[in-house]
Amino acid sequence: MTDEQELLGKGKLIHTNERNGAPLLLLDGVAVKFFPRRSPLVHLMRVACKGTKAHKQWNAASALRKIGLQTPEPVEVKVFGFQGDYEAAYLYRFLENAKPLHQALLDGDRPLLLSTLAEELALMAQSGFLFVDFHLGNVLVDELGKLWWIDPEMTFSAAEIRKKFWSRMERMHHKCDPGVLSDDEWSFFVRMLNEKLPEDLKRI
Repeated sequence: MTDEQELLGKGKLIHTNERNGAPLLLLDGVAVKFFPRRSPLVHLMRVACKGTKAHKQWNAASALRKIGLQTPEPVEVKVFGFQGDYEAAYLYRFLENAKPLHQALLDGDRPLLLSTLAEELALMAQSGFLFVDFHLGNVLVDELGKLWWIDPEMTFSAAEIRKKFWSRMERMHHKCDPGVLSDDEWSFFVRMLNEKLPEDLKRI
């Protein structure tokens, strides 16, 4: 039995990716996130340079933790062979008793949560990276009100950050989480970001 088969057989399914059907499993307190395998050549190249999506999420989580932001503790990257459906899996400590930010906003301190969100996004930009797949489902809130970033995908290119920062914010507000923030709350969020972002990213 391969590592891939063993993990798939032992883990409890907690989520399925809507885009690619890849599972997220829970095994002994550890979340196991699978990434589909591409062609054999692409798989070989990604494995050789540690460039699988699992490796990229490990690196992104490490970058978040380095600047003091919360993300579930990385455990391991498991790379699979050429026989199965998945190229690799990213393993991390499962976060108990946390809910997505869009749910936490329903009964939480909305101004505080939004200002904290803006502060942490600005800190990422100041540190030289952008959380690419930013939406309110990828930010969890624990019982103490702290934010936790999950499914981290980053760009570390200064040019890409300048090009995409505000489009990622607009994508969250208009496409991923439409209607969650009122017009006034969106304006407040933008203002909080502008106060903390580097000069070259401020919205005029």
